[in-house]
Amino acid sequence: MKKTLALILTVLMMVALVPAYAEDEVITLYVTDWESDTMNADIQKACDEIFSVEHPNIKVVVLSGSYSDYGQQIISMIQAGDDLDVFQQGYGDTVSNYQKGLIYDWSEYVAKDQEFMAGFYPGSMDGFTWRDVVTGLPGLGNVYGFFYNKDIIAEKGLKEPTVDWTWDDFFTLAEGLKDTENGVYGCYGFTPDVFGLNQISASNGGAIFTDDLTDTMKITVDDKLVEAATMISGYIADGTIPPRTYEGTDLQSNFEAGTIGLLYYGQWEVNTLIKNCPDLNWGYAPVPNGTNGRANTYDF
Repeated sequence: MKKTLALILTVLMMVALVPAYAEDEVITLYVTDWESDTMNADIQKACDEIFSVEHPNIKVVVLSGSYSDYGQQIISMIQAGDDLDVFQQGYGDTVSNYQKGLIYDWSEYVAKDQEFMAGFYPGSMDGFTWRDVVTGLPGLGNVYGFFYNKDIIAEKGLKEPTVDWTWDDFFTLAEGLKDTENGVYGCYGFTPDVFGLNQISASNGGAIFTDDLTDTMKITVDDKLVEAATMISGYIADGTIPPRTYEGTDLQSNFEAGTIGLLYYGQWEVNTLIKNCPDLNWGYAPVPNGTNGRANTYDF
């Protein structure tokens, strides 16, 4: 089945030690996340006006997290015994934190409520399951793609990306947008790590890099992956794509200011562009297809 979500990133987890309470006792759940103050205010309002009304014995207090060092903050809060019950975290940290005894095993409850579990998108639980242990539940699906400035592309005499564009189309566009004399790259945000490279190689018929998402026992480096790495190295060398050491803190604001032609980023940027950039002439394109007609490793 072809999956339309590029990556399931967010999980709600509970700390490992959950105190028992009387049936008629009102308990308080402390929740934290990496969202904005505005989003947290909306979450708190929903908890107060909807969740706690339906569950009068549960009060929810939303705590703001620090985005820059969020992962370490969560670990520190749990180890220090601070008030923290439910928290948001990417599945990349769930196995590690479970092994440290920091988070709860949901397996018993998952097994009891198959109707509830059937509501999750197929494959979305894979990142939260390790050796039959369920380390969390999906809470958010992020979709990555390419935002582009239509005016900059038009000024360069280039073609805008389409829904069915390929990696060759992408690199052709990025090469046309670069301006090495002025230090301008053709595309920003695309990470040339092994997983970014595997997006390209797998969609061109190569093997998936890891044999399992959370319990990796084997990795595969085939000719297609080497080919992708060699190609990306060339594009970094000629200024089409920034090197991995490039400081990308201001990429979002630079695109919004109209100084970037092509940006690889997540779907949450759409809301900001609509609300804050009414005069920016922008477009969006999905991850390019490879020679086998698939966009990335999550389509397999």
